[in-house]
Amino acid sequence: NDIDLRFENINSLSEKELTVKGSLDEILNKVEITIEANPDYLYLVTEENIKAYVDLSVINKPGEQTVAIKATSSIGTVVGIKPKTVTLNVEDYITRVVPVTYEIKNTPGEDFYVSDPVFTPEFIEIKGARSLVEQVATGVCYIDLHEVTKDVKESIPLVLRDEEGEILEAKDYSEDLPSVIVDIKV
Repeated sequence: NDIDLRFENINSLSEKELTVKGSLDEILNKVEITIEANPDYLYLVTEENIKAYVDLSVINKPGEQTVAIKATSSIGTVVGIKPKTVTLNVEDYITRVVPVTYEIKNTPGEDFYVSDPVFTPEFIEIKGARSLVEQVATGVCYIDLHEVTKDVKESIPLVLRDEEGEILEAKDYSEDLPSVIVDIKV
């Protein structure tokens, strides 16, 4: 049977200031489990009574870590697991503070003066795997002033950018990106 793979003791990695680079769901999400049981009870074996998991508490350092996949069944005995292991890229879990910057799209008419935006917050914390967090240079909010004729105070989502200005995938970081409150006088 193909069984959903669960990752247990994720908090133990956090306590050691470690994290797995990438999404655990994308690394491996199904494993094949073979159960041996009394033929009279074989029909009772279902996905609900088989558990496949990886215990992340056995990881103690960064680097490529190969961890055993374990399985249990409330009916019969587990006699096979495919694959038997999963390899995880473990990195230091770090926090970095980066500035919030902006880009204005579409400006109001020439008759309007637009003040520099004021942000709350002016800096954001980015948390996650060292190699990913170290790429982040800034959080950018895009402010669209098309047909704006009065002051603007609104929440705008952020986009992460690296030193070259390339957009980074927000899903690679451990927490949702905050929005910033932008206050512009027109």
